[in-house]
Amino acid sequence: MPESVAPRPAGPGAPEPAALGPAGPAARAPGAPGPAGPAAHTPAAPAPTGPGGGGPFDLIAMGRIGVDLYPLRGGVPLARVETFGRFLGGSAANVAVAAARLGRSTALITRTGDDPFGAYAHEALRAFGVDDRWVTPVAGLPTPVTFCEIFPPDHFPLYFYRRPRAPDLEIHPGELDRGALRAARVLWTTGTGLSAEPSRTATLAALAVRARTGVTVLDLDWRPALWSDPSEARAPYTEALAHATVAVGNLDECEIATGTRDPRACARALLDAGVDLAVVKRGPAGVLAVHRDGTTVDVPALRVEVVNGLGAGDAFGGALCHGLLAGWDLERTARFANAAGALVASRLSCSSAMPTAAEVDALLAAPPAPSGTAPRPPAPPAPPARPEGPAAAAPPPPAPAPAAPTASAPPAETAASAPATVAAPPSAAAPLASGPPAPAPPAPGPSEAVPLEAAPLEPRPPGPSGGARRHLPAGTAAHGPYSVDVGPATAGWGHAALRVLPLPPGGHHTYDTGDSEWIVLPLSGGCTVTADGRTFRLTGRPGVFHSVTDFAYVPRETRVTVASRGGGRFALAGARCERRLPARYGPADAVPVELRGTGTCSRQVNNFAAADTFDCDRLIAVEVLTPGGNWSSYPPHKHDEERPGEESLLEEIYHFEIAPHDGTPGFGYHRVSPSGHGRNTDLVAEVRDGDTVLVPDGWHGPSIAAPGHDMYYLNVMAGPGAERAWLIRDHPDHAWVRATWPGRPADPRLPRYTAPGPTPPDHRAPAP
Repeated sequence: MPESVAPRPAGPGAPEPAALGPAGPAARAPGAPGPAGPAAHTPAAPAPTGPGGGGPFDLIAMGRIGVDLYPLRGGVPLARVETFGRFLGGSAANVAVAAARLGRSTALITRTGDDPFGAYAHEALRAFGVDDRWVTPVAGLPTPVTFCEIFPPDHFPLYFYRRPRAPDLEIHPGELDRGALRAARVLWTTGTGLSAEPSRTATLAALAVRARTGVTVLDLDWRPALWSDPSEARAPYTEALAHATVAVGNLDECEIATGTRDPRACARALLDAGVDLAVVKRGPAGVLAVHRDGTTVDVPALRVEVVNGLGAGDAFGGALCHGLLAGWDLERTARFANAAGALVASRLSCSSAMPTAAEVDALLAAPPAPSGTAPRPPAPPAPPARPEGPAAAAPPPPAPAPAAPTASAPPAETAASAPATVAAPPSAAAPLASGPPAPAPPAPGPSEAVPLEAAPLEPRPPGPSGGARRHLPAGTAAHGPYSVDVGPATAGWGHAALRVLPLPPGGHHTYDTGDSEWIVLPLSGGCTVTADGRTFRLTGRPGVFHSVTDFAYVPRETRVTVASRGGGRFALAGARCERRLPARYGPADAVPVELRGTGTCSRQVNNFAAADTFDCDRLIAVEVLTPGGNWSSYPPHKHDEERPGEESLLEEIYHFEIAPHDGTPGFGYHRVSPSGHGRNTDLVAEVRDGDTVLVPDGWHGPSIAAPGHDMYYLNVMAGPGAERAWLIRDHPDHAWVRATWPGRPADPRLPRYTAPGPTPPDHRAPAP
């Protein structure tokens, strides 16, 4: 049975400065597996140090780990959720990830099940740069799973599945590496670790071995479902506080530890219990931090558009440790930690949403939002780009800068005490280039870096299936430098994204890809694309009704510059992904051009990034041309259920361009109808040039081009399935249409054009 636990808020704090150590986390192999118990569980090699043996770890965290399964759509009760995102979870694990994202060397002491989720936890920790040598399996116990419901701005119930017993409570005192614990600059422990044996004795032993040296943190971390009675917690909390130098907790947790809910009385009681710094998180009232030397900091709550408050407190914790290691004063540390928590509150996930120092600094440098507004959240961070060879060098990373604030949201008591976010600002447009290979564009200025994952757009009227509006007329989805900017945060789903970037002649634009892979596709004009130390020259085309185009693929976790001499418009089709594939050039002559359907159902499909034509991790993208008077996306079909071998679960974006007739603007129609079982998208839209339609679910089609006006649309698809495949199910009432096509001719107006001959070699940057 799950245990339902309300999320807890976070807050700031900063004790005495600690000595700095080497940054740059690196992953290690896990500890030797074995059955539960100190006798059978072999500790790591004596006196290990930080990554590469370069000194002690900046931070060792000890406590919970698990797998978070979060709904990919907010506002849906758990009983009706059909798709979830999988993320690394657990408070201690998240704190270690948060500190690693800020450049600290971190390690985790915990235990998992000897199961696939346990293997995933190791993989995720290593990917985040957290040393997992002390993360070991327990036979017979499952890795914990946590579900949540997402009802912004302030309701995020958690449901823990930790039965019959969580492996992270099987940490034994005999398996602790006391030398490493003593040497670590910061030790982070949690109240959950005190809730049961043998973890309780192990946590107290880890605290005791520190002998109040360095920074020793007790996150009060009160989870009522993990204790049979609140009174049981007072004694172990009291003992732990006697060894800690920093205590962090919200009012509920402080009341368990001290017996009072008054914030200043809580802080005094925690200081009296032995700590040097008490941090009390007060939800909408902000955060109170009090040091033994009398320094007191009261950080006010910030306003934010909350996406998911869970994990914000862990981001706060990792940032708190970062400030302590840097030797900052109490106020700077508190404000930095508070801002880090705010950024995560504006994002869906926990571990993968932890911010970089540049993002936090950008938020802190932003002017305060006007009353009644909330700043935009920037995208999840991207680890440093990994160049791949001697092609034209990418421009140096510009310093991020904040964007203007967006809509208002009342302060909410979430996992962060005072969340707030801003996006990096609009950047300068990127230039197109046709002609001989262009040199790498000039390094952009500080205002030209924009995280690739879109910040939420201005609030829109609610619509079907998750509350986001599904038909976005031209101009209504603009954000910053983009004429269209839609993605998971704005569409209310988990993967697919599209941006359309207009560039003036000589313009250029730089952004980070974050956790997504992207294809840069010229809609008009040509450009250079610089990423991973390589530069690709895209010839492009005069327009979508003129020819097939070449394109460039750029991977996650890199910085990209798009530059154009002649100006133009460029589609950035993206998808959240896991694998990091190399940056690559897609020649126009390799794009398969398919004629689909017959008669008035004829259309042309440019399969530049179809599932079977171009390798991506999650992204599927094609172009469709429908002659005036014809129907495409017909018969109506769907791909909103994961049925192996039969149907894929894919989100889809349609971006339309409509050809004018004798200078008169054209139009068309697009239909989406409910497919049942909670998939309720219902839309009949008159679409015009530049419109975008979001299809989270349902039967979609037909797309109808008005006579005399050819229709183009770019389809961008992505989903969570293990297989990258476009598997559809036709609407049963109309599937017969497909059977009428064999032996009948296609519309003689097609193909509108075919792929060109081979691309001249000088249109590609030198191979690395």
